[in-house]
Order: sequence, then structure tokens, then C-alpha cells
Amino acid sequence: MPNSITTGLIESGIIQFGWFKTGDQLSPIRFSTEYLPAYPYLMNAILAELKKRLNFKQYDRILTTQDALPLAIGLALEYEISVVYNQPNGKGVAFEFIGAYTSGQSAILLTCAPLNSEIISHLISQANSAGLVVNRMIGVISAGKTQTIQLSQPNEYLIRLEDCANELVYENQVPERQINSVLQWLQQMP
Repeated sequence: MPNSITTGLIESGIIQFGWFKTGDQLSPIRFSTEYLPAYPYLMNAILAELKKRLNFKQYDRILTTQDALPLAIGLALEYEISVVYNQPNGKGVAFEFIGAYTSGQSAILLTCAPLNSEIISHLISQANSAGLVVNRMIGVISAGKTQTIQLSQPNEYLIRLEDCANELVYENQVPERQINSVLQWLQQMP
């Protein structure tokens, strides 16, 4: 059965099924994670699950993608850990990471929407070049091959779309043909 976070993400429209065009790419699913702060009950559920799964105190910094910034701030307030986020600006690696950090500090990468493994690898590489030591990643939603990133500690995701696909069909939350389109699309993700 899909967990309440998955159900909440679908019912709120943060995860949408259909056909969506982004640039010249067509996909059968869309993640509008920028709307997450509009649903505090959902943010609280995600934060509670993140806190259950990991002891964030073992990291010096939380490195976050921009869509996961509200979640990172929630964790930072709870654990009193500084947040560093990536904002590409063309000024060089050292200027693309916003936040206070010292070279050699450990960081956990927090993501929200699924990113392909190339984007995640690039982000981690850039953060390491800037002086952060990214040794773990946790994501809210995993899709495709994002779990192939190798760090010193295992990656973890709250929701793997591949795992909950059949339950979404069984619970009549998403038509089977749409889930099949999503699963085929996920297999083609880099």
C-alpha cells in the first residue's frame, strides 16, 4: 500500500501523471516539488520520516538542491546544522554554493525531486571541489537510476516510484496504462 507521503504528494498535485513537455523532453510524470511549502502537513510528514531514518547530527552541513531547501531548513532548525545549497551563477565553483562552510566539513546531500545520476554526480563533484566532503545522500523521491551514485555511506530514498507503482494501480490512484508509461520512461533515464 502506498505510504501516506506518496498519497499526499499525489493528492496535492506535487506528483502529477500525464504527458508533460520540459524543453524538448516529454515525460509521463511531473514533480512540482516547489509547491511543497504550501502543504505544511506534508512537509512535517516528510521531515518526521527523514529524522526517523537518519541522525543528521553526524554531518557538519546539509547540502541541498533548491527544491529541497524548505526541508533542509526544517532539519537545520531542528538539529542546528547549517545548510549549503547550490545556485549556479557562472562565477566558479566556490561561488555556486551558498552557505557557511569550511573546507573538509562533512555533508549529506538532500534532494526532493528525482534527478538523474549525471546531475547528482556533477553536483557532488562540484561540492567536493568547493571543499565539502559529501559522503551520503538522502532523497525524498527516487526514480530510475539515481540510486547508482556511489558514496562512502549508502544512499537512501523515502519513496521509490518503481516500488510503489503496483500499489498505486491497485489502490486506483493511478491508471495502469499511466504507471506502465512511467515505468518505461524510468528505464530510459540516464
